[in-house]
Amino acid sequence: MIKLLRSIWLVVLVAVAMSCAKDDPLPRATVDFTNEIAEVGVGVMFDNLTLNADRYEWAFSDGQTSDAISPTMTFNEPGDLEVVLRAFTKDGQKDTVARTITIRQRFLTQYFVKSFPYDSIGFPWDINAATEEDKWPDVLVELVVNKNNPTPAELENSVLEGLFLNARGQDIANEITYDVILTNEEWNFFLSDWDGADINNPTFNDPFSLIMGATFNPVLATTTKIDDGSAGFFSLTGFDNNDKFIDVLFFFELR
Repeated sequence: MIKLLRSIWLVVLVAVAMSCAKDDPLPRATVDFTNEIAEVGVGVMFDNLTLNADRYEWAFSDGQTSDAISPTMTFNEPGDLEVVLRAFTKDGQKDTVARTITIRQRFLTQYFVKSFPYDSIGFPWDINAATEEDKWPDVLVELVVNKNNPTPAELENSVLEGLFLNARGQDIANEITYDVILTNEEWNFFLSDWDGADINNPTFNDPFSLIMGATFNPVLATTTKIDDGSAGFFSLTGFDNNDKFIDVLFFFELR
């Protein structure tokens, strides 16, 4: 009789244990993520730090979605953007975290022309000048978005500096004190030699000779980030379509 009762109790205990295991929910997901500094046109990875989850749903206020664990996203407009991460456990429990991030843009802060074509390699700038120093080109720098019909705002968002008189390589450097947004599209970079007559009164209506020109995308260029990632630089190095060598450094901040 005692053995029978003991067997019955064992069966009951096993049944109770199985019932409890079946009804006991899994641990809830601990939802969290981090991201690098996000900027227009550059893919940014969202590092999923969630624990105890089985699947994920990401939603971004610009309309993009993803079910990847740690998605890499690209955003096309600057400004604040809400990111929502929903995490689900295997038994269907859901937890959510929402966070607002700022999509920034590249603002040009400085450029430095390290090398450009000049007369010592066969380009006779100002060859009739009276002195050897005056034979160096009087360089005008232009950096402008590459469009057939740029808007007035896009023309304003360009670099058109004063002349660098008798300029050699590394003579041409400038800090930018006004807003120049480097947008995610093709830009043109030109160096021209001023051929005007009155060196004390140069104007943009005077004749110019093109030294070199190049086209590039200042956002997709290979970039080195510095500090906390909110600033950096990239270079424009190589030959243009006319085999003229150029080496320029561009520095920017993300704002």
